[in-house]
Amino acid sequence: MRGASIEPRISVGFAAFFDSPEAPIDMVTIRLTRHGAKHSPFYHVVVTDSRKRQGGLSLENVGFFNPVARKSEPRLKLDLARIEYWVGKGAKQSDRVKTLVKDFRKQASQAAA
Repeated sequence: MRGASIEPRISVGFAAFFDSPEAPIDMVTIRLTRHGAKHSPFYHVVVTDSRKRQGGLSLENVGFFNPVARKSEPRLKLDLARIEYWVGKGAKQSDRVKTLVKDFRKQASQAAA
């Protein structure tokens, strides 16, 4: 149809959508996305819509995990305040992220002592 006007879809931003009381938070997950070269994995810990593919757009980057870190490089860094915020909103953590958060808390408590 030539000349037909198509109304643009109004897209709601993620932040405005998830701050509303009727937002379906159970679709949000905290998981790892793989980056890095072959045989050199590097993972970002991201908050994302669970229906999106693994490397797709994410809502927020809350840390990283480097399983092949050398001595001077950090192996794990997480923003626990933001992770607790999203979990408080109802986001689900993957099994690996739960383990990493537990390890990071243990590491932080040892560094403080």
